[in-house]
Amino acid sequence: MSAKTDDLQPDDIPVKAKRKPQGFACMSKEQRSSIARLGGRAVQFAGTGHRWDTKTASEAGKASRRNIRAKSALLSPESEGT
Repeated sequence: MSAKTDDLQPDDIPVKAKRKPQGFACMSKEQRSSIARLGGRAVQFAGTGHRWDTKTASEAGKASRRNIRAKSALLSPESEGT
């Protein structure tokens, strides 16, 4: 049963069934927020959550600026001639 593409009519083309949302996609915003809140509390209770102090934040900012400068140096037209 091989039909040429020219012979196919719009009604002959199979249409994929629309998939039903699963997991978090089928939950309301309130339900997702409630689950996330519980996860955040569990992490704090376990003591495994990340805490930003001024030193860590400063290092992250420096790394970010360093990455931005490196990207802009690679993308700038001036760097092509050197």
